[in-house]
Amino acid sequence: MAKMDIGKVLLFQRIAPHYRIPVFNRLKHELDIHVCFSSEKKGALIASATKVDTIPGERIWRTYFLNKETCVIQNVIKPLLRYRPKIVISEFSIAYLSFWALFFLKFIFRFKLLAWSHGINNHEVHNPFKSWQSKVFLSILPHIDGLILYSHLRKTLIEEKVGKNAKLFVAQNTIETDVLLKQQITLKARGKKAIQSELNFTEQYHLIYIGRLVKDKRIDLIVEVFIALLSKFDIALHIIGSGPELKYIEQNLHLTGLYYHGAIYDDEINGKYLFASDIVLNPGYVGLSIVHGFALGKPLVTCESTASGPNHSPEIEYLESGVNGMTCENSVDSLVNAVTLILKDNELLAKLSNGALETAIKKCSLENMIAGFRDAINTVSAER
Repeated sequence: MAKMDIGKVLLFQRIAPHYRIPVFNRLKHELDIHVCFSSEKKGALIASATKVDTIPGERIWRTYFLNKETCVIQNVIKPLLRYRPKIVISEFSIAYLSFWALFFLKFIFRFKLLAWSHGINNHEVHNPFKSWQSKVFLSILPHIDGLILYSHLRKTLIEEKVGKNAKLFVAQNTIETDVLLKQQITLKARGKKAIQSELNFTEQYHLIYIGRLVKDKRIDLIVEVFIALLSKFDIALHIIGSGPELKYIEQNLHLTGLYYHGAIYDDEINGKYLFASDIVLNPGYVGLSIVHGFALGKPLVTCESTASGPNHSPEIEYLESGVNGMTCENSVDSLVNAVTLILKDNELLAKLSNGALETAIKKCSLENMIAGFRDAINTVSAER
């Protein structure tokens, strides 16, 4: 598709994590969006990609405040002066100080400002707009030119609060599924047993968790569920990731069938582990890992979102219980029953696996995400 004749669009991000690079490349190619990003705070859980030449943009100066990895101000002036954009897109959060700088600078540089945000914090979805942060967010909505959201649900909740006249757009969050789906086809041609043999999988059934090992992911609950399943099945649990909750894995490495593979950043290797497994188990909050699993044809078992948790990210909208995975009550027994039901019923496992793959193909494409950005840019660029 031809690029729009509106000049370069700037996108300001705190960091440019590796999983965002395919998104940024597509935004550059199709919409001439130039990413301005910075390096992460030392010790941060998520880092910026290290090879600047792979990122379609530029690294800009930054400084962090309050010892928080999200509270940062960047040199937004330099790229604004260089490119004189008509449209600027900015990551939005209360602590992202660069957004507030852009919020005021838009009146000087006379650009349209689009915010890119969850819109509603994960922990507030069941009771939105009660916190002071939400009230600040609502107060700025009339003064920006549009809001790009990750989720249709959160768009609906915001419209219920402020009305349908608000300029809200949805770019449903995803990763580079095209590459993952091609990998799935290649692995399927080789066969699941061949991949299991290559990875030295010896148990009959295999659960997998891929992601950061942080408190809200409920790593402790994953281990408890696995222990309960050991008495029912010849089963393994594969953990891929790193983080402060690693202690729960290390304390239980004596368990037969528990394998910790560390943090793996090679999607080819992660894809093999996913393909060779049966179910992705994540009882805590679900993020983009759901897309990775679905693209390799793996159903997800998780806990339903409630006011007391887990506080799922917007990507939970891809999950349809009974179609491409299962949602359970927030308990060991409920999770064990769900996994047991799936593993004992080959037809159900096949149905959920096919449903996961179909969801990845039909709903999780980068094209869908880019379309949300295109819609937002086209709309605001047409306004005087």
